[in-house]
Amino acid sequence: MMHNYDDYGIFDYIYEPPQQLKQAVFMHLITKITHGQVLDLGCGKAGLYWSLGYIQRVESVTFFDYWTEHIAFLYRSINELSGVQLEKEYGAVVSFLQAQQLLSVPFSYEAFAEELVTKIVDIQRFDFLSESTQERYDAVLCLQSLECVNTQDELDRALTMIRKLLKPGGMCLGSVLRYQQRSPFTDKLIAAKLDGALNPTAEQLHHALLKNGFVQISLHNIAATGQNYHELILFTAEGINES
Repeated sequence: MMHNYDDYGIFDYIYEPPQQLKQAVFMHLITKITHGQVLDLGCGKAGLYWSLGYIQRVESVTFFDYWTEHIAFLYRSINELSGVQLEKEYGAVVSFLQAQQLLSVPFSYEAFAEELVTKIVDIQRFDFLSESTQERYDAVLCLQSLECVNTQDELDRALTMIRKLLKPGGMCLGSVLRYQQRSPFTDKLIAAKLDGALNPTAEQLHHALLKNGFVQISLHNIAATGQNYHELILFTAEGINES
């Protein structure tokens, strides 16, 4: 049982201008979310941050995360959200999205904040290795959440659950940030369920997606500049329709 929760600053980026890897996620993954009901699974504190890139194109958004601290953070963020607050906290990423022409024009922070508050319909604690829900989604977003698994069996279970969360024709979109070797910092993240011991390669991930009922699989590797975290894998896959 974990005590004294600490996220080790891994979500500090949400208040900063997007760096290379975050830009890649917006451009290669977030742009593929085009409609419907979206679930951000294992969103951490970054659910609101990433939703800025797709909220205008979808009907509703749900945030699930393992940690109650993350859920409480997102609740506070949404409850306190105003145009002024949005510009103050997320102005850097909004400016990037505007520069890439990924936001509708004309644009106002007040209207954008209102759209976020209206469309984010559920925020709840959820363990994707042991829980289930009857809700179904057009897109399930898994940004650096699948990497928190420790074994191949856990990866298989997580992917099977994600496939069941998808509507027919629904898409899973995600990223896995890989480390070169275990380090004291990595071990802290693994102990806090913010990273995992499996550290799957692109080949392992592709095989697991196929094995657990996904088709139209696309993977894209990007070199990372971190000292130990050296590779970001972006992936998309469609769930096989179940009769």
